[in-house]
Amino acid sequence: MSINFKEQITSVKSEYRAWAKAEALTETENKIREKTKQSQKLVLYKILAQNLDIVEKVVTAFDINNINMQLEALNIKTTKDTAIETKIVKLAMTKERKQAAVYACVLKNARQQQIDSNNFVDWLVQQGGIEKLRNKERLEKQIVHDSKQFDEGKKLALAKSKLATVKLDIAQTQKNELVLLV
Repeated sequence: MSINFKEQITSVKSEYRAWAKAEALTETENKIREKTKQSQKLVLYKILAQNLDIVEKVVTAFDINNINMQLEALNIKTTKDTAIETKIVKLAMTKERKQAAVYACVLKNARQQQIDSNNFVDWLVQQGGIEKLRNKERLEKQIVHDSKQFDEGKKLALAKSKLATVKLDIAQTQKNELVLLV
């Protein structure tokens, strides 16, 4: 008695083809999503470039009071020490503190490197995007912080060493005095 697998094989083949089509669609969808994500990033970068342009104009025109009045009118909380980049981002993009801080950090970095708004998008792409620039900034701050702590640690160790020497000198002096007294 021979077993006929033809039906089962046909069924498996059919399921496999359906899966392969779905997989191909998923792969195509992923490519489309990635392209969309990249173009959305570029749109965000262009918006940030516009913010940088506003920052440059405000700083050049010394028009910070106008910005402060707009912030106050919209009930957006800032202090006199809030960076102009943060103020512009809060006015033009988002009031959400953490997101505004990220965008402002990118703008500050661009200004420190003297990147103008016309070259901003290309510069940000070269930097690897917002997150990579932010992580680089965090790492640099951590290195500075760690080196300061290391210097403080060295100073503390030196002070302890000097203190130990003084204590040893005092102990030696007291020992000598005791010997002289006996």
